[in-house]
Amino acid sequence: MSTVGEWEDSNCWPGLSRARRALLVVDLVESVRKMQRFEAEVIQTWRRFVQQVRDNVLPAHAGRLVKSLGDGMLIEFERVHEAVEAAQKIKLVLERLNQDSRRAELALQLRLGIHVADVVVDELDVYGSGVNLAARLASLAVPGDIVLSADARDQLLPGTDPDAEDLGECWLKHFDEPVRAYRLIDGAPRTDPMPVDRTDLRPVLAILPFLPAAPFESDPQLSCLGELFASEVQALILPNASLKVIARPSAKAAAERSLAPERLSDVLRADFVLSGTIEGDIARVRIRASVRSARNQDLLWEQEVSATVSELHSDSCEVAHVVAIAVGDTILDRQMRMARLTPLPNMHAHALLYGGVSLMHRFSRGDFLRARELLHALQERVPRHGLPYAWLARWHLFAVIQGWSTDVGTDCRQAQDLARRALDLDPESSLALAIAGSVHLQLQHDVTQAEALYRKALEINPQESLAWLLLGTALGFQSQGEEAVRHSEMALSLSPVDPMRFFYHVHGSATALAAGRYDRAIDFAQRALTANRQHTSTYRSLAIAQSLSGRLDDARKTVEQMLVQDPSYSVCTFLERSPGAKFGQGERFAQALREAGLPETA
Repeated sequence: MSTVGEWEDSNCWPGLSRARRALLVVDLVESVRKMQRFEAEVIQTWRRFVQQVRDNVLPAHAGRLVKSLGDGMLIEFERVHEAVEAAQKIKLVLERLNQDSRRAELALQLRLGIHVADVVVDELDVYGSGVNLAARLASLAVPGDIVLSADARDQLLPGTDPDAEDLGECWLKHFDEPVRAYRLIDGAPRTDPMPVDRTDLRPVLAILPFLPAAPFESDPQLSCLGELFASEVQALILPNASLKVIARPSAKAAAERSLAPERLSDVLRADFVLSGTIEGDIARVRIRASVRSARNQDLLWEQEVSATVSELHSDSCEVAHVVAIAVGDTILDRQMRMARLTPLPNMHAHALLYGGVSLMHRFSRGDFLRARELLHALQERVPRHGLPYAWLARWHLFAVIQGWSTDVGTDCRQAQDLARRALDLDPESSLALAIAGSVHLQLQHDVTQAEALYRKALEINPQESLAWLLLGTALGFQSQGEEAVRHSEMALSLSPVDPMRFFYHVHGSATALAAGRYDRAIDFAQRALTANRQHTSTYRSLAIAQSLSGRLDDARKTVEQMLVQDPSYSVCTFLERSPGAKFGQGERFAQALREAGLPETA
């Protein structure tokens, strides 16, 4: 946390500091009318409500009541999930108070808004534009609803936190640009169908970020080094075909929630966990690593290693090799003993990368353009690394697919050139190979070359979930429906809580469609739209599945929504853009879209 003097000219304002906070605004619906008619009763109920929130709800979620007005509250939290849990309990508090009232017209209702932002904090108040946005989000909610910003929603953990429905880009009073908003869905979070793959007997490993040890818990440099070390170890373990490793975004997202061991095991579906601590200074660090059984936390192996910071940043990190080898040996030894005894029955660069990739997959125009800026900055900083080129290739591909390209020919050429450049720099990158395959498939309709690239990616890295996902789609285009479904299921199993999970659902819908599993295709497409309503291809899969299953009224409504996203889309556009159009199912899908009301031409 930095003092205001460090970021506001040269002045120092004592008592003020910058901090990242989750902000919850609670607004009483129709407060003026209620107060005019039932002043005494409303005041009495509101005072009881505020007291119960302050005394019973906030302490359990590390919340601070910043201010309470006669018809609203502003509350701050350290983390978004605490704000969400508190917001849900706050609603229950008021529901109980309303039940105590004998007159229905005295019942009070709330609107709640949640946003996470860097704000200015003192002991009495919170300041900044983030507060205003949280308040505007609350005004966007219908009575009883909780509305979140995209930044807040992105910090929810799928399968653990409540699901959120995409409301699209919303215009808020006094804001110059629309704001992406989400509505929290009541009820238990949905979990994805995860069939047991009985042919895959490999143990599953989750590698968590290595956290700063006491008393360095708040040291951001150590936090970044801990994540860097975990990534280095994972990169070394991934080629080990005897282990299945959970994707880094999923493991990192789960670790940030400090879940109980059994819950962590359920969320990640992991058998073993590698975790640890890191401490030291700007020159040298000490790392304590341990392997535990995921569910009961039995300690299987522990070791302390040390390295210079420059060694951690090097291409060949010796201590990472030491830990990776020990992890493989430990799990192998554990599995052998169980078989005998058991009955048969680069820190700132990473921020640019993850920020660019995450924003790109939101499919909002403003975020999409910002993603390109971030990826270009990363490309300039590490010009000899293939990943920025690969993700930029995917950016130009998405620009064409979404119908956002102002020059389709130029974007196609740039996607192809960037994909080639990525592979020139790193021909063994499974991710670059997967992205290059998607460029061949979507822009050149070269299914054969795309499939070869996907399979090469999986030979290099059997844990590359994106390659499994895209290969499944390629097989679906060739009418190999059941094989396509199997591949998309493998992709889902490798990334159980990925922040971009909606994208896996989009492809899961496409492969189910190819297999003739229309109910499954509809379910996956609806899940994807709940999370992101800006992705045009999702509407297409949903409309085709609805049409082919005889739900023409639903299909027509879906097509109407699709045309809002891309008014120029038509049956001819589908036949021109879809790599699968030249295969057997292409014309059948085109006819399904015609019957759903999609125009033949723009």
